[in-house]
Amino acid sequence: MSRIVALDTESTGISHRLGHRVIEIGAVELIDGQLTGRQFHTYLQPQRKVDWGAQRVHGISDAMLVGKPLFSSKAAELLAFLRGSEMVAHNATFDVGFLDNELRLWRAGAGPARATSWTMYCSACAFQATAACMAR
Repeated sequence: MSRIVALDTESTGISHRLGHRVIEIGAVELIDGQLTGRQFHTYLQPQRKVDWGAQRVHGISDAMLVGKPLFSSKAAELLAFLRGSEMVAHNATFDVGFLDNELRLWRAGAGPARATSWTMYCSACAFQATAACMAR
């Protein structure tokens, strides 16, 4: 049995290194390539403003995030959903960078770090490789 989780994030801006935060996480489970109906979705309160350029891309405004939970209140649920799966994301480097940053910030307030590791595949890379093969 092969368990894969397809995952996507949206953020307040282009780089977590500039202090941008995750504002939406969506994930769906596939077993042996078939959607199971299990999913994880949440909007998050980033504790900062959404950059106008990011809002133009994803359409999520500051007003939409009022009253939404902090990442810290959803982290354990997210990790439980992801546990034991391989993951795929369209822009995996972006998503992993932001999720790693959120987990680092969460752990900073939660005491000793717990090891988290996962296998993430980039569908954009796979698509580019396939397109290159098809062009031959």
